[in-house]
Amino acid sequence: MAHRPAWLRVRFGGGGGAREETGLKILAFEVAAAMSRLVSLYCSLSDVEDRRLRVDALLAEGVARVTSTDQSLLLWLACGEVVADLDRAASSATRFGTRCCAARRSCTIFDRV
Repeated sequence: MAHRPAWLRVRFGGGGGAREETGLKILAFEVAAAMSRLVSLYCSLSDVEDRRLRVDALLAEGVARVTSTDQSLLLWLACGEVVADLDRAASSATRFGTRCCAARRSCTIFDRV
């Protein structure tokens, strides 16, 4: 293994920092995936997406044949999926809060959503 310069050891930790660096990379990847899911959830709540759901998706012949023609039931199921996505996002935020800033209580209460 090559010798690390002193400034690099100070900035990224001492000799056994490979595990910490790997953990940081994995955490960054998890946060990026969670942010992508949140942006997708946010975009799905727009008026355009709501209109597309009501006009295109719920009135499609394939949806009627596979599931139901009851519009209120189908909207209730779609809302349930959005709430489940929000619940998953809140649990991810709680998990990140406990891993990153466990001393702050405000970072770990997202699971109460």
